[in-house]
Amino acid sequence: MDFYPTGFGITFAKGTTQEDLLTRMGGDPASARMAGLDDADDWEQEDLDSGPVLRFGESHEWSFALENYGSLSLSIAGKISKGIKIVALSRLENAISRMVHAVDQQVLLDVDVSMLSALAAPPEGGLLSEIIDYSNSTSPGLGYMTAREMLRFAHKRFGLEVERDLIAGELLSCRIDL
Repeated sequence: MDFYPTGFGITFAKGTTQEDLLTRMGGDPASARMAGLDDADDWEQEDLDSGPVLRFGESHEWSFALENYGSLSLSIAGKISKGIKIVALSRLENAISRMVHAVDQQVLLDVDVSMLSALAAPPEGGLLSEIIDYSNSTSPGLGYMTAREMLRFAHKRFGLEVERDLIAGELLSCRIDL
């Protein structure tokens, strides 16, 4: 995610459209407009006291929301997942990387993948166990997963993918008032 050098948030939603995801995340469809990465960043910088500007799209079987800098999706993943599956990924400027997995308003996983070594041993066969096994296979002995590895894991495990040209182009965008 070199498009977002100061951090990013990306929320994937299976079972809904980009317009529905925008509404679930608190956006007003009437205020949505098409914006590229720089335009969305400028829009967000116009009023830093308001909520973030998110860019929405669809890729393969998933809708997604991209956030500069952010972690909004991590805090609302459970709430917005009624009737759908959510996978939210975030890397903050301080390099903390988190993954949240929620289905039908139940958070099944919320983990800081940048601190895997600090976790107690997970139950065998669960998603957390898969994350740790993947981390150990890609970076043995480090005890953490980088943001890039987290994205690769999400692609492998859930089939999540957003093509670079899609991210670079204009997407449906909206300020999310907090």
